[in-house]
Amino acid sequence: MALHFLIVPRIGELRPWLEQQASRELGVSVRIGAIEARSNGLIPSFEIRDVVLLDAQGREALKVPSVLAALSARSLLSLGFEQLHVEGLVLEVRRALDGQIWVAGLALPQQQTTDSARADWLFEQTELAIRRGTLHWTDESRAEPTLTLTDVDLVLRNSRRRHDMRLDATPPAAWGERFTVRGQFRQPLLSGSREPWKVWDGQLHADFKAVDLAQLRRYARLGVDLAQGSGALRAWVDVKRGAPVAVTADVALRGVNVRTAAELEPLALASITGRLSAKEIDDGFEYATQALQFETQDGLRWPGGNARLRLIEGDQRVPPRGELQGDQLDLAAMSQIAGRLPVGDAARQALQNYAPQGLVRKVQGQWQGSLAAPLRFTAKGRLEQLSVAAQHSGAFGTPGLKGATLDFDLNQSGGRATVAIQSGAVELPGIFEDPVLPLEQFNSEVQWKVDGAQLSVSLPNARFSNADAQGEAQIKWQSGVLPEGVAPGDAGDKRFPGTLDLQGTLARANLTRLHRYLPLVLQPETRNYVRDAVQRGTATAVKFRLKGALQDFPYTESAQGDFRVSANLADADFVYVPSTLLHKDSLPWPAVHLVSGDLLIDRGLLQVRTGKASVAGLPGLQLSKAEGTVRNLYHDAVLGVNVEARGPLPDLLTFVNKSPLGSLLGGALSEASGSGVADYRFKLGFPLAAVERATVQGTVTLTNNELQITPLTPRMARARAVIGFTETGFTVSNGQVRALGGDARIEGGMFFGALPAGTPSAKAPPQVLRINGVASAEGLRQARELGLPARLAQFAHGSTAYTATIGARGGLAELSVQSNLNGMALTLPAPFAKAADVTLPLRLEVAAVRAPPIGVPDANTPATHDQVQLEVGRVASVNYVRDITTPEPRVVRGAIAMGLAADESAPLPAEGVIANVNVQNLDLDAWNEVVNAVAGTATAAGANVAGAASAPGMGYLPTVMAVRARSVAYGGRKLNNVV
Repeated sequence: MALHFLIVPRIGELRPWLEQQASRELGVSVRIGAIEARSNGLIPSFEIRDVVLLDAQGREALKVPSVLAALSARSLLSLGFEQLHVEGLVLEVRRALDGQIWVAGLALPQQQTTDSARADWLFEQTELAIRRGTLHWTDESRAEPTLTLTDVDLVLRNSRRRHDMRLDATPPAAWGERFTVRGQFRQPLLSGSREPWKVWDGQLHADFKAVDLAQLRRYARLGVDLAQGSGALRAWVDVKRGAPVAVTADVALRGVNVRTAAELEPLALASITGRLSAKEIDDGFEYATQALQFETQDGLRWPGGNARLRLIEGDQRVPPRGELQGDQLDLAAMSQIAGRLPVGDAARQALQNYAPQGLVRKVQGQWQGSLAAPLRFTAKGRLEQLSVAAQHSGAFGTPGLKGATLDFDLNQSGGRATVAIQSGAVELPGIFEDPVLPLEQFNSEVQWKVDGAQLSVSLPNARFSNADAQGEAQIKWQSGVLPEGVAPGDAGDKRFPGTLDLQGTLARANLTRLHRYLPLVLQPETRNYVRDAVQRGTATAVKFRLKGALQDFPYTESAQGDFRVSANLADADFVYVPSTLLHKDSLPWPAVHLVSGDLLIDRGLLQVRTGKASVAGLPGLQLSKAEGTVRNLYHDAVLGVNVEARGPLPDLLTFVNKSPLGSLLGGALSEASGSGVADYRFKLGFPLAAVERATVQGTVTLTNNELQITPLTPRMARARAVIGFTETGFTVSNGQVRALGGDARIEGGMFFGALPAGTPSAKAPPQVLRINGVASAEGLRQARELGLPARLAQFAHGSTAYTATIGARGGLAELSVQSNLNGMALTLPAPFAKAADVTLPLRLEVAAVRAPPIGVPDANTPATHDQVQLEVGRVASVNYVRDITTPEPRVVRGAIAMGLAADESAPLPAEGVIANVNVQNLDLDAWNEVVNAVAGTATAAGANVAGAASAPGMGYLPTVMAVRARSVAYGGRKLNNVV
């Protein structure tokens, strides 16, 4: 009744008194425009209009157009209101340069205080509603404009144990859309606190449907440098006894650019979605992600995954500990963004060096102590498509993987893992020239132990295959013992590279890839030789073994260790002297085709032995033995080839003349031909780094063969001899042949190299082949390869002994033949006619001559010539220079001398053939018959003899003659004293 009859009618008169009381209570000036009471029931309500609070500078800190206060009997008992409705509130919040926060001109206490009457009164009101309010935030410590939130709606509802609130506000357009913050809290029944909100339990929920987070950095310290980022954000904050204990955020942001530390590069994300959470647990914290997905600006995509990290603080009695659980984690994304997160220099460097890729399907780990150096730890999980970069440091580095799937279970004392690789690779730095070994398949269990500073690893059942090989292996490796007083990693740490025990087998192997698996400890020349020498082939039943300290490899002494590889070879082509070792213009050495054979690598020896083989391109040459060895594999490697064969003699000659052996023999056999089957032995050796120091040794055993050294030398039948050859020449021992209608013996040889200075002549190698034999007229006539001599033999009868020598100069054979013609009758015209028992010395020499051709259109074209000199006693001499580059040698120039005195001669002309004849009687008609018989062409008297030079043998006839004779028979007539 007092309210209705005493206060309500006079409420306006109380305005000045209320202003004074409010100003004194708040400590700032308070102005009230008007007060109006409404009495519509038992309990009246009041409306206060135009309330203004002024700060110390007289600025409007709070402006309220209208406050409607509703009373109830319950509120009167607590000196409060049943409902407060504030319309159009304009509130100024300011942070001064000294950090003091001012709200509506009121300074908030910077230290904890027990004066909580205002807050207590606020949270005792049944309902407080603010509609269409405005909030201005000014931070004088930042050079930023005032932030204004408009359309601010706040609802606060309180009961004795429950407090609900909701805030809706609209930020500036650049910040995003209108957002909502809700809170639900419960208060203990008997809190006993003067600040009850400090014992509240509950949750805050914020919902930003569209927000530009970069705007926050202008007004708040975020702990990170957020340059940009916008999207949707929902967050939940769990409160326990008035303090936040957990935060959960659902994010759907795009264009995020944040720098988590000043020294780090910014983290740029095109988009990020998922849930992030952090919460306080007993003595520690827990962090988690759920269905987190993001994509970086450079296209790296995190497909989504879950992770949970728990960190428990330690004390003097218990060390700190942690726990990690995760699934569907992308290692590549983790590695890339780790460089932009404050994960520590050691972890960041490790991720950068090893560049892990793949998917953590699941992982669970626990540790005690610091994560960088845990005292104890356990971990297990599964990794798929794992790739880890190898580390190329030191002699061997650290291996790398690509495309591996691992199921692992480990702790500080060791562990085990099942490793499976499909279409992947393993990288072994410091082992092979190409350290990356592709693997189509690899499966093995891996076990390891850690005993102090000593490590051991074993792969008891490794199975592998790729395009090059397929096999299985057992591997055991153990580090050395750390010397006493030496810390791991110090200069005296000699634990590595450790000791290896490797053994295995290969079901198949591609020989052309053998070089790819030769270790770097082999010289490059050795590895390149194997690469170029092995052209084709497969290996089966391969066994390999390596056991010993790796620092002692390649175990030159058996006590150091064992390194051995053995294999069966099939269908292999082996070029024992590859073209890469030869000079640019050198002929190639023929390849050996192995039908079957064996390969052995034993420490410093590589050996290939054949069971059945042939020479490429020479199918008739069958090898009964073909052995290739490379000794001193690791230092100054030397190749040795040892071949034994049997086959057609033409194949051997082809082998000689189409390989560098022909030039080593000075081209002595370049025009040789033969038939029949012979036996061969051949040895070749040279340092792989100096093929020019090659040595050759071999023999050819002839058994009833036919052989012709040059087209101009006689064919030899039923040849029996042992021909030995080296890189400097060849020798013939016990040579027996049938040639020119009689038997002959051959001894001697040819040497093409330079003799060492001071070599005694008695020890000098032979320079020529010596032939002693008998020739018959019939045998000469059948030796058509001799050309003119064979045609002249039709005027001979009987047989005679001869001696001959064959040498070589300038790649051309030289021939010298001597005979007294005793036993052979000649029916030639005088002065060459003789009976069989008459002796007539004969000497024939054919020698190489290199000179420019004469009388040919292109005088600059080089030609190969020989010189034929024939002396028949004191009766006559013949000297011809012939061009032998044509199938039928062509006489270039020549001189014929017959019956000349000792002081007379027939000099070689510049071109043509001259004849100087001085005889008692010259029967030209008889000589014409000889010429016709030899040349096979009739030449009429007076015909141009030079014009018939195109016929065989006609080029030997004179083009100019000087004749002196007492009588000349010509055309059936006789001329006397002809000059």
